[in-house]
Amino acid sequence: MDCIPGYYHKKWNAIHYLDVFEIGGRKKGFDQVKQSKNAFLACDEIELGVGAKIPLWMFGFLY
Repeated sequence: MDCIPGYYHKKWNAIHYLDVFEIGGRKKGFDQVKQSKNAFLACDEIELGVGAKIPLWMFGFLY
């Protein structure tokens, strides 16, 4: 089930149009967003992304 643009779903962290971004740590899985076709994980504690798993620092969250 995809959501309408700009709609915030209570189980997901952020939605940008029909893209779903779930934010979590290194071991975060796709369980919460498996029903969405355009789901991405923004993960902390990883340096390189693989597939739809994107390092959190690439979004500008440097610390």
